[in-house]
Amino acid sequence: MVHIFTFLKALGKSKMRIRAMSKKRPPKMKYPTKLENIYVEYYKSLVRSWKEIYLETIDQKLSDIHFQFTGKVDSWQSDLESIVNVFTLQANTATLSVIPAAKEMADLVSKFNYLEFQRTVQKVIGIPVYSAPAAMEKYLSIFTAQNVSLVTNLSQSLEGEINRVVQRGLQYGKSVKEIKKTLLGTDIDQGVFNRIETRAELIARDQVGKLNGQMTKIRQEDLGIDRYIWRTAMDERVRDSHEVLQGMLCQWNDGSIYSQNDGETWDDRDSIGAYVGEPGEDYQCRCYAEPYFKNLLEEETE
Repeated sequence: MVHIFTFLKALGKSKMRIRAMSKKRPPKMKYPTKLENIYVEYYKSLVRSWKEIYLETIDQKLSDIHFQFTGKVDSWQSDLESIVNVFTLQANTATLSVIPAAKEMADLVSKFNYLEFQRTVQKVIGIPVYSAPAAMEKYLSIFTAQNVSLVTNLSQSLEGEINRVVQRGLQYGKSVKEIKKTLLGTDIDQGVFNRIETRAELIARDQVGKLNGQMTKIRQEDLGIDRYIWRTAMDERVRDSHEVLQGMLCQWNDGSIYSQNDGETWDDRDSIGAYVGEPGEDYQCRCYAEPYFKNLLEEETE
């Protein structure tokens, strides 16, 4: 880690100049919306591929299973299990695409965050600052592993829902048409696959936001920036527990406190019903951490 003050001194910046820098407010950091939308589309396409597999493996066999059940043929359950297993095997093969997709998205978010970080810091200190913390690779790997786990869980959840809907439909005397409608959806009911697709979209958005927030934290700490100003997306989607932190000074090493007087005193976030944690950490959070230079630059010039 290179302390930002040490870096500026090495470049021959005077104390007066550095003190003036500390009063500048960094520009708003952009959120990776385009990347988020790309990742959402990947997740949704994955669910659509599972739907195609369902149509090829289970949907065509439902009439036979229904006939066996109503005719009290004992093999209906084992036959259902067999075709669900075929679906699972093919769905798992399709799911393998998440590994390269997650790796690519992790790299894209990291590059986006790096450029935004460069732009933000350069606006304050006047020069670009290289930041490639060693911890970065670890977080990129964790992102990939988490997404593999999330997609696997989503696939297993879909498999369980298919089993539940078919067996429940048979037991309650539903027709094949009614069972299919429950799975594929109607104008009135969203259907199992559509609900899974909605969940997939939420997961994709959440994952991009979380990674972007983690990258910001790592890069700021790498330059010795230990405090930040909480900034929200400033729209109607912002949670109340996040909105109360707008403009508040926070610390990277303690997500349970905040300051409204430039760090002279610190209060518990619980006292104002504020979120305890970091920007981007909460589910689908679009808040960001504005780097706080004042304490670093002013203290070192005294």
